[in-house]
Amino acid sequence: MTPTVRRRVRHGGIAPLDRRDAAAMPLAWLPGRTWLRALVFAGLGALAFAPVTIVVLDALGVAAQSLRQFILFKASFAALAALVVTPVISVAALADEVTPAVPGGAGRQVAHGA
Repeated sequence: MTPTVRRRVRHGGIAPLDRRDAAAMPLAWLPGRTWLRALVFAGLGALAFAPVTIVVLDALGVAAQSLRQFILFKASFAALAALVVTPVISVAALADEVTPAVPGGAGRQVAHGA
């Protein structure tokens, strides 16, 4: 998600957030590198979702699942996690400092075949 949002901001498809914007402030501490940011979100997601999932499954009395039940659970869990996490990742990417693309491709090197 982060590379996609950064690319769209760079090319003017989406306006970036001002880093002083209230929505961006809680996310200002996130690392700028995509892979580090992904690790942070993975860790936060595990801390947020694992305990809740365990409590819900225990409350429902789920001790075992058939393959069909597991697939349904996993698909539902992934969809719910995506609904919660994707907007946060997108806002964080919108608040990143991105260098605008060179307009009209000026300055781009083009390799010509022989």
